[in-house]
Amino acid sequence: MSVEPQKPQGTSNPPFIATAPALESLALLDRGLGSREPFVLVTGDSGVGKTMLVREALRRWGGRVCVRHVSPHEATPETLFATLLGRFGGTENSQANAPALTQRLLDAILHAGADGKVTVVVMDDAHTAAPELLAQFVSVADMVRKRECAFEVLLVGSTGLAARLNDPALAALAAKVGAQVRLSPLTQHDTRHYLLQRGGHDAGASSTGMFSRKACRDIHGTTFGIPRAIEALADEAARRAAKAGATIISPEHVRSATQSLRARRSNSGASMPRPERVAPAPAAAHGSYTCATDVHAIAARPRN
Repeated sequence: MSVEPQKPQGTSNPPFIATAPALESLALLDRGLGSREPFVLVTGDSGVGKTMLVREALRRWGGRVCVRHVSPHEATPETLFATLLGRFGGTENSQANAPALTQRLLDAILHAGADGKVTVVVMDDAHTAAPELLAQFVSVADMVRKRECAFEVLLVGSTGLAARLNDPALAALAAKVGAQVRLSPLTQHDTRHYLLQRGGHDAGASSTGMFSRKACRDIHGTTFGIPRAIEALADEAARRAAKAGATIISPEHVRSATQSLRARRSNSGASMPRPERVAPAPAAAHGSYTCATDVHAIAARPRN
């Protein structure tokens, strides 16, 4: 997989945990890769695991894809072609006229997609992108697809991103959505599955400890099933259990960790996360197929 260098992070990324909803979402993202309609949406509340899911999908796709990232804050409708050209190895600050710039971008994308690779552009925080910017992505996708090159745009954002497809200004994009994945907080069952995989089944099991059934229940109740909050609370509870010399993380460790985290958040002005109540995502387009579980809804659509 060809991936541009990423900025160094202050903290390590949490590991991907293969819960049933996550595996189902990965299967949908993989289905029809490169042959479906070019836009793929991954949406959900903050902390629900969108970035982790996308990162795992890209890892599993490996050499099948050539990936580039762009932020809605890094480009405008007028500069998108030049920004993408820079991502694909061209000169971003080129003074070439519009037709020449368009051709150079097309050549760069076709080169990246050589040997049958699917070229994938990932946009995080896509819910903040202006309609005009998203419309320009449609132009890029149309241009590349006319040359029979596999090209996809992975739009990652809040739950409001899917609702924006009802905007008449985005009708062209809505018609070219090949798949939608909407992530929701984990159920109590999936939270326990998450925690049991997270600790106790790897080389560090002896130091991380195992979570008791009641501890898993309490973590779900406190975090509302949001993976980012689960990680923070599980880390703190595990530290407290290790300090006490316990091999099993109990409800007492979870309660102590919860009080500590709440005190820190109180001092910083933050609060424990709660999942948003959102309207259902727009219905899938005619001819699409849909599956749903109790934690996320998915729609996918093959290319016409």
